[in-house]
Amino acid sequence: MFMFAIPIMLTGILQLLFNAADMIVVGNFAHGGNDQVGAVGSCSALINLIVNTAMGLSIGVGVSVAHDIGSGDRDRLHRVIHTAISFSAILGVVVAVLGFFLAEPMLKLMATDPKLLNSAVAYMRAYFIGIPACMVYNYAAAAIRSAGDTVRPLIFLSVSGVVNVILNLIFVIGFGMGAEGVGLATAISQYVSMGMVLIYMLKTDKVFKIELGSLAPQHSAVIRILRVGLPSGLSSMLFAVSNVLIQSTVNSYGTAVVSGNAAGGTIDSFVYTILYSVSQTAIVFAGQNMGAGKYRRLDKIVLCSVSIVAIVGISSSSLVMLFSRQLLSIVTPGDPAVLDAGMRRLWVICAPYFLCGFMDTMASINKGMGKQIIPTLIVLIGTCVARVVWIFTVCRAFPGSPETPDNIYWLYLSYPVTWALAFLGNLIYYKIVMRKYTPKTV
Repeated sequence: MFMFAIPIMLTGILQLLFNAADMIVVGNFAHGGNDQVGAVGSCSALINLIVNTAMGLSIGVGVSVAHDIGSGDRDRLHRVIHTAISFSAILGVVVAVLGFFLAEPMLKLMATDPKLLNSAVAYMRAYFIGIPACMVYNYAAAAIRSAGDTVRPLIFLSVSGVVNVILNLIFVIGFGMGAEGVGLATAISQYVSMGMVLIYMLKTDKVFKIELGSLAPQHSAVIRILRVGLPSGLSSMLFAVSNVLIQSTVNSYGTAVVSGNAAGGTIDSFVYTILYSVSQTAIVFAGQNMGAGKYRRLDKIVLCSVSIVAIVGISSSSLVMLFSRQLLSIVTPGDPAVLDAGMRRLWVICAPYFLCGFMDTMASINKGMGKQIIPTLIVLIGTCVARVVWIFTVCRAFPGSPETPDNIYWLYLSYPVTWALAFLGNLIYYKIVMRKYTPKTV
């Protein structure tokens, strides 16, 4: 499992390095660098609200492909892969149109600082131009990884990421653009990765080969994908809603905290990506073994997954905290208030990030077993609902403002507390579900 997860980890880390390049380039080379960093950061929760909802459906692709491979049903596998590619393209266009035209009203609804609003709207609109390509790539990559190939998506992402960095420098330094320049660079690089993955799937002779004439959504395959992926998409959406509320609360602390929070989020997202790769590995292993009827292996998958999360989570968090101020200085140099704000986030969110890994891994294993509704509800209640309650109770007892920046600790505490609740809930549910299965084979 660890060897399977390594390419997924590297893929995610590379993607984040290229995304961090957006922050670094605008922070160091754009006019009004810290404000441009804040503008990009102000969009992150809102972009995640829209994009992650659609991306959550890709879990339905991964689980369906894993089950079909485990059971040896090549006809169903062919249908679900071709449906996934065409469905993701249609969904991507819809999401792109919504994101482009609703960018400004939604950012205003989040109480985005007027000083950052114009740059944030420009960045978000440029970013959403690339959403159709982003959707197709991620759905295709989910199918490829579920078939056992985690290296090829890493290669495609590496190439498109280099394109992204080069375009960042051209647009920001060469053309004098700000946040909108890095957004446009990201959009173009998404089409590069989409083109590569589609060409590969057209030319390969592996089980995920696609044929142009078969690229159309098929009703039965769409239902399968939605049955598995819709709860995850809903979960991602409500997760993002709670994060939008959190971002709106962060906005009340002023531009220095907004920029520091964005910089800290850029750094701690590396730890999350490492942990998320384990949950993606777990869902593939659980799905294939469920499809093959090898239920006894599931306990081993849980033990291995949680152990890997503990080791890599604590190690990576410790490394980040050891060099936290230096890392933040790379993203947003020069302003001590911004650096202090970033440090506050890292101490409370990054240090216990392994709890988030536990939560994601247990939820993914339950979903890989074909159980979607209950794990989703556990995560929603344990995290999203609990965070909303926290915001309207604890955070109101310790209101935030530029004059009371330390009160943001109370807001950040909502993350580790809710991660632990959701993990325990999914662990208990797994134990209950396993009682219904009689072990068949090793």
